[in-house]
Amino acid sequence: MHNSPKILLSGQQKNGGLCMLGSITSVEKCPICQGRMQDNGFTAVACPKHPQKIAKKLRVRLERKKGEAIQKQFTRASGLESYQLARRFLDGLRFKVEEGTFDHRDYKSDNPLGYQTLVEEWLSRKERKLTCEAFRPLKLYTHKYAVPVWGNRNVKTIGFKEIERFLSHLGASLVKIESECKICSS
Repeated sequence: MHNSPKILLSGQQKNGGLCMLGSITSVEKCPICQGRMQDNGFTAVACPKHPQKIAKKLRVRLERKKGEAIQKQFTRASGLESYQLARRFLDGLRFKVEEGTFDHRDYKSDNPLGYQTLVEEWLSRKERKLTCEAFRPLKLYTHKYAVPVWGNRNVKTIGFKEIERFLSHLGASLVKIESECKICSS
């Protein structure tokens, strides 16, 4: 089970009542009364006094721990469409938390689990440890072959068979990498 932070799950007690994880909000105000729009829990973020007035710009927010939250914006021409997308996203987050597979890094804008991001980090570490002759083929092959295949795709979505298929397509090139860089096994 993934070591996710302790988050209040749906159904757990908080101050004597039930609490749902995350929220859908909007900064839009009701055009009639200038009141704050609220999630009605069913179809929209709307004005409580004027339910026909629906917000189009929505924000899903899930607080992991104090001061650190995952947020995503949803804006569509139709407030109902925005709400459907936002609700689906929030329900997905809630499911992952309750399932124990929630990982906040999957939702960061800098994509820390992206293949290219991790390759660049790995290469910068290897560059300090290896000779120029040993490092050059590593950089060449990752940028010329691997990065074009996986880009900045989340590494958790790259399967074993995809890696095997990629390596088999490299064929002789892989043998060359191994012969030029025997100290790379660290």
